[in-house]
Amino acid sequence: MIRASKLALAAALAASLPAAAAARDCDHGTPAPLAWAPPAAYPVRPPPPPAWREARWREREVAALRAELRALDAERARFYAQPGLRRGQARRFERYYAERRAQLERRWGDLRRVALR
Repeated sequence: MIRASKLALAAALAASLPAAAAARDCDHGTPAPLAWAPPAAYPVRPPPPPAWREARWREREVAALRAELRALDAERARFYAQPGLRRGQARRFERYYAERRAQLERRWGDLRRVALR
């Protein structure tokens, strides 16, 4: 069976040889205009944003952070204004407050590092 498939492949190749020999070289003559542009070797990097755009973004981020810090402090004041708080409640709230405040201060520090670049 393997011999038969090899023989069939050899026959097909032998039959195509006269057609390949008779083929003409198609590259002679004037080249046809290209209908497509060849792909660029490297992607083009967009230009950096203007400095004022980055400064306005930083101002908006700082304003948002300040608003979140004020809201967190207002939430803490409302929590302690409630009558009848137990120590467990206050301890859980202080843990939440410290964690959230640390997140906001970390974002504040990241913004300062961006501003110093």
